[in-house]
Amino acid sequence: DQVKTATPAVKPASKVVKAKATQDDSLLNPQGLPNGWAVQLGSFGNQSNAVRLKDKLIKAGFAAYIIPKDTLFKVLVGPELSRAKAEALKKQLDAKFQMNSLVILYEVIKP
Repeated sequence: DQVKTATPAVKPASKVVKAKATQDDSLLNPQGLPNGWAVQLGSFGNQSNAVRLKDKLIKAGFAAYIIPKDTLFKVLVGPELSRAKAEALKKQLDAKFQMNSLVILYEVIKP
């Protein structure tokens, strides 16, 4: 008896859509993804301090997360696809939490 295997149908893309760059956004990052922006609210040597701030941000409704970098733990909110949206988010966070945050380029971290 012969065993049949299913071959998935692949539709060719009818057209390629290119993203338009704005003044401060470039098209794609080295991974081929659109650049994104995040707001960094802190960088801590003590992980529990970073977790405390992240939890406070999440309770306030923000998409907060921690990125370990060497011996530091960075607390970020985002990402946003445009720098303008990230700047607006920064203003909102700075006003609500009395901070002076930074808008940074969002990095995709490989596990």
